[in-house]
Amino acid sequence: MSRSKILKNIKKHIKTRVDRESFSYEKVSFKNKKEAFIKNLEKAGGEIADSTDGYDVVLKAEFG
Repeated sequence: MSRSKILKNIKKHIKTRVDRESFSYEKVSFKNKKEAFIKNLEKAGGEIADSTDGYDVVLKAEFG
């Protein structure tokens, strides 16, 4: 099945429309963005390693 057919099918069967403008949220900011990124990456199961040209990020993923 092509991508366009799949998206058309999804759109056809969605019962509820959600207006994105109706969502409210607080802006999140971090004093140290790099530190916050590393902390959240590790929480998600990723790893970060120093390399000669910066940082390498290793993520585990399951495909299915």
